[in-house]
Amino acid sequence: MKAKLFALSIFALFLLSVASALTLTPSSVDTLTRSDNSTSFTVSSDSLMNIATVFPYTLIIKDSNNRPVTLTITSASGLSGVSTATFNVILNSVDSDFDFGKYSSNLKIDAVSSTNSLVTASANIPIYFEQDFCRYGNVGGDLRLSIDFTDVKGYGSDTDWYLFDEVSGDIEVKNRGDDNIDNIIVRWGLYDKDTGEFIIDEEENDFDLDNGDSETINIKFTLDPEDFPADFNEKDFEFFVKVYSDDLGENVQCNSLKETGVKIVRDSDFVILKDIKLSTAPQCGESITVRATAWNIGENSEDDVYAIISSPKLGINSQEIKIGDLDSLEDKKISFSFDIP
Repeated sequence: MKAKLFALSIFALFLLSVASALTLTPSSVDTLTRSDNSTSFTVSSDSLMNIATVFPYTLIIKDSNNRPVTLTITSASGLSGVSTATFNVILNSVDSDFDFGKYSSNLKIDAVSSTNSLVTASANIPIYFEQDFCRYGNVGGDLRLSIDFTDVKGYGSDTDWYLFDEVSGDIEVKNRGDDNIDNIIVRWGLYDKDTGEFIIDEEENDFDLDNGDSETINIKFTLDPEDFPADFNEKDFEFFVKVYSDDLGENVQCNSLKETGVKIVRDSDFVILKDIKLSTAPQCGESITVRATAWNIGENSEDDVYAIISSPKLGINSQEIKIGDLDSLEDKKISFSFDIP
């Protein structure tokens, strides 16, 4: 009988602990920038709770070089006997050399059940800060930017690009202010969100603009596969442009834009030949050696790759050139010879 009572007691305690469990559900938190320097979020629970974390709370976000961004988080509602608590996040300071990109740190919020102090819960909430391409954010307002990708030579089109494509574009800069602006610099590049690094990073020579005038800069770049990580994803990339006055200072006049629709396309299986060269100019009755580089710019690794060379006019009937295995973004040199009739 005592054993049964003991088992029933344990079962009752188990039911009590399940019934009084506390679960915290945070809302999403908007990314902070120099321009959008405050936001708010909520934390909800499935029963009444008391927030145990002490507010105001100072949160530090650091870049890859340990330069800090300081945030202050305050409570905007009651913290005891509530099922939902609201918090404000305010950007306090940013290191002047803080790296471009998006960085985060976790805010831990602890809570205790209002009805049972033995029941606790925690939530780790990621808070993000994104450093704008303009170091001090978009300031001044006199310089304005636009970009138009005008031509893609290779396999892609518009903003869907393949490796080895040559992309051309026009960057237009306008001075919409009342004063002339000197020493204007345009910086542009292709940014990898996954690695936090620029694949392409270029800067144009400075120029001057009178008030109301505009300048169009023609840019051209090639997507070299050697610059890309082998495991990149199609949507890892953004194209950034900024314009600022080196004369006035980036903290006085700077404007930036971000083209988020850029995609570096990766077909599952895609092997190409590049840098095809002949040993000599073709002459009748001579042997010609052809050298080339086989590239796997597809997503999958490929086994037993070969090329077929044929030319009915030269009497070459489907000559098979073995290349071998190629991992993604791997290349191999090949060569073969044939006789000119």
